[in-house]
Amino acid sequence: MLELVDTLRELTINVREYQRAVGTSRTPYQRRGRITPSLVRAWYYVPALEAVAASRFIGYKSMNRERYEQSSEIDGKVTEPHLQRKGWFRLLEEGDSQYGRARSLAEGLSPTGRLYPYARFYVLKKIYDDQVRKALQ
Repeated sequence: MLELVDTLRELTINVREYQRAVGTSRTPYQRRGRITPSLVRAWYYVPALEAVAASRFIGYKSMNRERYEQSSEIDGKVTEPHLQRKGWFRLLEEGDSQYGRARSLAEGLSPTGRLYPYARFYVLKKIYDDQVRKALQ
């Protein structure tokens, strides 16, 4: 059974792992269990890491490409509300100064350069992003 992330540390480890996983699973086509950035509906941006990741990947503890591709339990309808309850992120609106950067990073992960048409973007709140930056030093 997959467990949901409890700490900011677990989340940031998963964001980094998502970057590696996408690099080893690049395909523009939807396949069950495959990591497909072009189909992500909710992106989570961590400025301190200069990275974005999908909620359905980063919301579970110790996620990696193999677990992601083999599990039938992974569900963004579970992880997205969980991440919102944690209060770590806020929704980015198109006019927000960080929106363009988050979108650009997500497009860079997609083999086609395209994203889900109604994709939403969230950014790690500054207070938490500062904690991530401090931990990186």
